[in-house]
Amino acid sequence: MPEITVGQAALALELGISQFYKETLEATQETWQAWLSSRPIERYTDYEALASGIGPVASKPPGSPFQTDTIYLSPRKGYTVKPYGIALVLQHEVVKWEWYGIYEPLGRSLARAARNRYEVDAYAIFNRAFDTSDAVYTDYRGDALCATSHTRLDGGTWSNRPTTDVTISMDGLETGWEDLRRLRTHRGFYQNAKPIKLVVPVELYW
Repeated sequence: MPEITVGQAALALELGISQFYKETLEATQETWQAWLSSRPIERYTDYEALASGIGPVASKPPGSPFQTDTIYLSPRKGYTVKPYGIALVLQHEVVKWEWYGIYEPLGRSLARAARNRYEVDAYAIFNRAFDTSDAVYTDYRGDALCATSHTRLDGGTWSNRPTTDVTISMDGLETGWEDLRRLRTHRGFYQNAKPIKLVVPVELYW
């Protein structure tokens, strides 16, 4: 039987790892998908901007001209893709003489590591939403995502954080529900937001 070459060993290892990676990737739960939506990226750096929409409809007596309105636009905010990767170096002798089934878990381990990166980055939205230390997790004005006072595009203000933080309790949930129902758009309309999910840390799960 001819001796396996370095290239053949690497190819066989790659095929095996890829199969285990695919199987584990499909089987590993992603908890962030229960509360956060996503979409495929189209550019390495992408931009978004907000538009205020149209304000309240004014009265118009018969024969009178329509009142015109202005749509307010926000400055655009850019997001640059942040690549991740990890590598493992194996000597040819290890590939050739390994007896202990070490290779088989490598694909699964890589898949779990990849899934974990998704989890960490997704939940960082909560961990970073209350400060401005990382510009990725700020709004187009550079303000924290959750703040007691945001400036609307039409000049008004709104809040998506209580002035005094509340605890996880029945009273706290009622207060949060009321605050969410009072959220307004950039033209002052109520958003009609309806809370459907509560995300809490492990220690508050029960």
